[in-house]
Amino acid sequence: MASRRHLVATLLLLIGSVAAQNGIECPFPGGAENGGGEAECLFYTACRWTGSECVMQNNGDIGYTVAGAPQDTGRGFKVGLDLIDVTKTLFEGDIRRLELEVIYHGNYSVQVKITDAESARYEVPVPLTLSDEPGTAPLYTVEVAAAGQPFEMSISRAATGTKIMIILKNGKTRLILRHTFEPRNTWPIFARDQPVGTGFMNEYGHHPYYSVVEDDAGNTHSVLFFNSNAMVQTVGTPEFPPYWSLGFHLSRYGYTSTDDVRAVRQRMKDSQIPQDVQVCDIDYMDRFRDFTIDSTNWGDLPALTDELHADNVKLTLILDPAVVIDFDNYEPVVRGRDADAFIKWMTPSLVPGDQPAGTSDYMVGYVWPDEKTVFPDFLKPETQDWWAEELKILHDKVPFDAIWIDMNEPANFGTNMDKPFNYPEGLPPWSLKCPFNVYDSPPYPTKTIRVGNSESQRLSDHSICLSAMQTNGNQTFLMYDTHSLYGWSETVATYKGMMKLFPKKRQVVLSRSTFPGSGSYAIHWLGDNTADWTQMAMSVVGMIEFNLFGIPMVGADICGFFGATTVEMCARWMQLGAFYPFSRNHNAIGEPDQDPTFDQTVAAISKDVLELRYKYLPYLYSLFHMAHMDGESVVRPLYNVYPSDLTARDVDDQFFWGSGIMVAPVLAPGLTARDVYFPEDIFYDLVTGEVQSTSAQLLSIPAPLEKIPVFARGGSILATQAPALNTVLSRQNPFGLTIALDSAHSAEGEIFWDDGEGEHVMSEAYMSMLSFEDNMLMSMIMHGQDVVAGLSIDHLIFYGYPSNPTTISVGGEALDSSAWAFDAATGVLTVTVDLPLDTEFMVMFM
Repeated sequence: MASRRHLVATLLLLIGSVAAQNGIECPFPGGAENGGGEAECLFYTACRWTGSECVMQNNGDIGYTVAGAPQDTGRGFKVGLDLIDVTKTLFEGDIRRLELEVIYHGNYSVQVKITDAESARYEVPVPLTLSDEPGTAPLYTVEVAAAGQPFEMSISRAATGTKIMIILKNGKTRLILRHTFEPRNTWPIFARDQPVGTGFMNEYGHHPYYSVVEDDAGNTHSVLFFNSNAMVQTVGTPEFPPYWSLGFHLSRYGYTSTDDVRAVRQRMKDSQIPQDVQVCDIDYMDRFRDFTIDSTNWGDLPALTDELHADNVKLTLILDPAVVIDFDNYEPVVRGRDADAFIKWMTPSLVPGDQPAGTSDYMVGYVWPDEKTVFPDFLKPETQDWWAEELKILHDKVPFDAIWIDMNEPANFGTNMDKPFNYPEGLPPWSLKCPFNVYDSPPYPTKTIRVGNSESQRLSDHSICLSAMQTNGNQTFLMYDTHSLYGWSETVATYKGMMKLFPKKRQVVLSRSTFPGSGSYAIHWLGDNTADWTQMAMSVVGMIEFNLFGIPMVGADICGFFGATTVEMCARWMQLGAFYPFSRNHNAIGEPDQDPTFDQTVAAISKDVLELRYKYLPYLYSLFHMAHMDGESVVRPLYNVYPSDLTARDVDDQFFWGSGIMVAPVLAPGLTARDVYFPEDIFYDLVTGEVQSTSAQLLSIPAPLEKIPVFARGGSILATQAPALNTVLSRQNPFGLTIALDSAHSAEGEIFWDDGEGEHVMSEAYMSMLSFEDNMLMSMIMHGQDVVAGLSIDHLIFYGYPSNPTTISVGGEALDSSAWAFDAATGVLTVTVDLPLDTEFMVMFM
C-alpha cells in the first residue's frame, strides 16, 4: 500500500524538477501554500527558500536521472529512472526506481505511463478507446534525456517542432473558457457534492483534461491525465441519445403530489409549449427511500405515468445511491445485504464503535432519508445485478422511461462533524467520522480541502471515508483511489440495468458525477446552480467543456436551481436553454415556481424559442450521430470552427451547434442588444434569413427580450421539421431545408434518420448527403431508404440567394412559378417542393 502514497509525492518532485527554473511552489502538507515561512520550507528537503516563497530545488538536485538507453517495445519504448537523492524529499519514502513507458497509439495519440518499476500499483479500471497499432506516420515525436542526465522528456509536433507544454486544468466552475499561463493557478480535481460557484473549486465530476491551441495557424493538441486520485479524452465515443431526449424536460424538487405535476402539465398544454419529458425528484419517494413510492401523495404515480405516456411525454425518476439500513422493513436493503452489495471498511478494525447493529463492516453514513445509510459498491458484479433487479421491481410499479442518478460523488452529510445538518431532532449527535491515516489524512491532501464548502477541511468532507474498500470481483481497490470513479461506476450499473429493462433501445441515464468515459453511458447536467446572471453565463463555458470531455448531451438547470428567478432572467435563460443539448428547467424546493408558464411573458418566449429548437432537432440529431460515430463535439467554441482566428479564441459567450448554427445568448440584465463577434464568413439571421455579417467584425445586434441572436453560417444546409408539442408528433411532419449560401453560392449538409430510439445500426439507418453547387441542389442517399418511406421535404429556404430564378425544375420537370417566392431585399428564396426522402433528387435553378 505504501507505494501508492509515495508515488504521488514522487511525481510532484518529478514535475518540479523539470520546471524548477520557473519556481514551482512546494506543496506543503495541508496545502499551506507558502504559509509556513522559511523554517517550515526548509523542513522539506526537496524545497528551497527564495527569500519570499518556498519552491522546488533545481533540476539535477532532486527528481530522477535516466538510468540507461530506452528499450524498444514495438509499440514505443521503456526507460528506467533512478532517484537522485533519497535525502531530498517532501514526504519521505520516495520510490527509488521508476519506469517510464511511452506507447504509440496510431498517428494521433501517444500514452505516457510512469510507474513503480518494482511493485505493482493501482491503475484506473476504466477502459480507454485507443488504437492497438503504433501508426505509420505519427504527428508527434517523443524525446527523453540521455542516460545519466536529469530526467526530462518532451513531446513535439512533428510538422512544426512545437513543444507540448503540460499545464493542468480542471475544466469545472469557470467564468471564462480560455486559460492563460499568467498568473499560474492550481485547480483542484476531486469529485464532490459542491454546488456551482465562482471560486477555485471542484464540483461533481473529475476530468483532468486540457487542450492547447499551439500557434496562430490553429494547430492543437490535448492531454488527458488518466488518474482517478485527488489531483491538482481518449474516452470512447458518447452514447447516441434517443430522439425524444432532445426535447424539452420539465422538473423541480418540491412537487407536492401527482396532482401538482398534473397541474403543471396542464398549464404547459394550455400554453402550447413543447415538452417531451416530465421529471420527478425525490418527492415521489416514501421518506426519501430509493425504489419506494409515497402512498399518500404519490400513490397514483402509475396512473400519472400512463397519462403522460398517452400525451407522448416520457417520465424520468431520480435515484440516490445510498440506501437506509432498515433491515426489518425495507426490502431493497435486505436484498442488497444478501448480495453483499455495499462498500466496506478496508479492515474490520476500522469499524467505529458506534456503528449500528447489523451493518457488519459496511461503511455507514447519512444522506436524505431519516435513517442511516449504506452505499452500494457499483464496481462489484453482484451489486450491479442487485441494482438492476431493484430497477426492474420499481419499473413494474411505475413504468418510467429514464433514470436520473444524483448524489453520486458519493455525497454524505456531516462527515467528520458533530452531526449532519438534517439529522433528526432528539437523537444523540452522530456522524461518519474518518480515521487519521495515510488515506484519509494523506501528507498532501491537495487544494480540494481549502476550497468550496469544506467544513472539516479533509478530503472525505461531504463524502465517505477514503479508507473504504471496493472490489470488481477480481481486484480490491481503496476508495482513496476510486472515489472519483463512484459516479462513473453507478452510471455503468444503471445503464446495464436499463438495458435489461429496455433491450435494443438507447438509454437515458442522467448523472451528476462523471469521469472520463462517462459519456458512453450517461448524459449530464452542470449541477446545483443558482438563479444568477453570472452562473447563466458560466453554463456556456461548462457546456463547451463537457463537449470536450466527451459528454455532449449536457446543460444547466434552466432559470437556476437555488434562488428565485425573475421574469427577465428566466426568459433569457429559456432562450439559452433551448440551445443546450440537454434542455431542462429545474429548481429547488421552497423556491417559487419557474416552469415556463409561471409568467405570461416567459410562456410566450418559451413557446417561441422551443419551437425554434424543435424545428432544428433533425440537424441536432445528425450532430449527435456524428458524435457517437466519430467522437465529434455537438456544441463547439468559435475557435474550434475557426482555429486560426485569434479573436475567436477569447469568445466564450457564444457557441456553435456543429459548424452550422451560431448562438449568441443575452447573458446580462437590461439589454436590448448585444455585441456579437462574427468570424470571417457569411452569417445570416437564422429566423429571418437576413445577412448579418460578411467579414470578421464585432457588431451590435438587436436583442429585445423576445429575441435571442442565432445565426446560420454560410455554406450550411440544415435539416428541419415543423415543430409540434412533442417529438412523437414532430417526427411525423414533413422535412425542410435551410440552405445558407457561402460567398461562392454553395452549401452542403446531410440528413441522418432512424427510428429514434433503437440500437444505433448504420445499415438500418438513413443517411443522405446534400449539396448545392452551380445552381443545382442534389441529394445522394448512402443507405436506409426504407427508414424514411412516407417522409418528404416540402420546402426549401435559401439564405443569400443572388436573384429571382426564372426557372426551377425538379428531376427535369419545371415547377410552376407560384411554387417559389423571392425577397430581393433580404435575398431569401422560398420554394415549395415535394421531394420524397427515399429517392435521390436534383433541383435545378436558372
